[in-house]
Amino acid sequence: DKAIGLEAEKVLSDEDQDFSEEINSYKNSLLKYTYEQRMLDTALSLNVSEEEVANYFNSNKKNFELKENIVRVRYVKVPKNHKKFNRLRYMIQYKDSVKKEKFFNLIQKENIFCEANDSLWQKLDDLKNLIPFKLYNDEHFLRNYYYTEAPDGDYVWILYFTENRLKNGVAPLDLVKEKITAIIVNQRKQDLVQKLGNSVYKEGIKNEEIKIYFEGK
Repeated sequence: DKAIGLEAEKVLSDEDQDFSEEINSYKNSLLKYTYEQRMLDTALSLNVSEEEVANYFNSNKKNFELKENIVRVRYVKVPKNHKKFNRLRYMIQYKDSVKKEKFFNLIQKENIFCEANDSLWQKLDDLKNLIPFKLYNDEHFLRNYYYTEAPDGDYVWILYFTENRLKNGVAPLDLVKEKITAIIVNQRKQDLVQKLGNSVYKEGIKNEEIKIYFEGK
């Protein structure tokens, strides 16, 4: 690169080597960016309230349409001849904290593989890739059933669906909360940058650092 640069200095005219305009433009861009970032660091609030998130969600539900079926599900993988098999079928459908505790105590005691996070949403297709269960019609099943089983060699998967949202419906708020928070903060950032620009422009006019020329007809 250095050799090419030296050769270019020999070949190019002084005019061709004059980059003062480009340098000034680049410098101004860097100054503008640095100034805006400094102002944003001091003036931009990153705190978004639950109310702000809910209001944005309720006003823009059409922007949060689901492209796939999503579910909340509990599942265990049990040896098909396990002595507590039938009991697990029932206990996985717990509805209160007492039964939940009994279920997990049994899971731990019998060393059974289990996933049961009722706050976690996941795509139904991802779940079907993980566990070898088949549904004749996904939407029909999710509308009408909560329980299914899937044989897997010497084991059986027991699945209990606690909640679902169907494709083309509105995503649950807790699933898109982080996205909405980012959108709100970004809007604040854009508004603040615009206000800073307007403020600097007005100050420049006031101090006669910026002049406006009107062309006559």
